[in-house]
Amino acid sequence: MIHKLNHFHLLGTFLKLFFVALKLGLPMPPPYMGVSTIKRYQIVSGINYASGSCGILNSTRYGECLSLNKQIEYFTSIVTNDLPRNFRSKAKLSHYLSKSIFLLSIGSNDYMLNYFKQEMVTNQKGNHEEFANYLLEQLGFNIKVTYV
Repeated sequence: MIHKLNHFHLLGTFLKLFFVALKLGLPMPPPYMGVSTIKRYQIVSGINYASGSCGILNSTRYGECLSLNKQIEYFTSIVTNDLPRNFRSKAKLSHYLSKSIFLLSIGSNDYMLNYFKQEMVTNQKGNHEEFANYLLEQLGFNIKVTYV
């Protein structure tokens, strides 16, 4: 059941991205894993790092997926190694990034694969506010890492 739900979640995430891009008149960003290393430096209109079945926590996964940490590592690599080739100065790159739109859709798998699953196994709900605060803390930490 979880496997089927994750396909629907991934489809929902894709549709969000598609409609945001369509509404703003932007091209659909290609998937990071589908772009060759040689071509990555040529892309300045965005890259999709999304990975179904992962979450905010590294322990959240169902099968193979790119953890949030890995997605941030790839983003940081693009910003520090590939994007600078397209801009004449760090200031121009910084300005470009400051005008960029970042769409984050993450966290539901942390509930489906960790919190709710554990609740079913142990039959104890635990404190959902503590779990939510922990997720927000971890997400905040990961977002701060992107400010290189």
